[in-house]
Amino acid sequence: MEIDKNIYPAVGFNFRVTSSDAGFGLLGALKSITGFDSSQTDASFQEISGIKAKLETETYSPKGSNNQQIKLPMGVTYDDLELKRGIVKKDSDIGKWCNNFLTNDQFGYSINRKTLNVFLLDNNSDKILMSWTFFNCYPVEISIDSFDAMDGKLAVETIKLTYSHFKKS
Repeated sequence: MEIDKNIYPAVGFNFRVTSSDAGFGLLGALKSITGFDSSQTDASFQEISGIKAKLETETYSPKGSNNQQIKLPMGVTYDDLELKRGIVKKDSDIGKWCNNFLTNDQFGYSINRKTLNVFLLDNNSDKILMSWTFFNCYPVEISIDSFDAMDGKLAVETIKLTYSHFKKS
């Protein structure tokens, strides 16, 4: 019996993150959408969270009707995208972009927004199962986990990005 791979749940441990300047979308159509140019990979991350969209509502109670309420849609809000990785000496383009924006002393600066792409890959890392494109991203926080000589765990850096909206494909 043949198993339909389109209905089997995807594993969440095999993914890639790429970036580009805002407005260019999927890195020039991402090598004709399926050819995935791995040389464009900016960084390896161990965890990504914050892929969430929520429709905010406002509750309205009609006058003279105490047992009814109407929920009106107000707009979509998005959580910050959170990227975690082990600290390494070599920095990626995403890391340089975040550190330059948040830690450099500059008299005047502008926000350099980027389009970020997250690709969920199959077990063999050769096929894109799903992708999310985050538009108008910029960093809002960088944090380093505490160092503890008794714990013996990896030093982890967390980067938080805000964005205007995302699309799943």
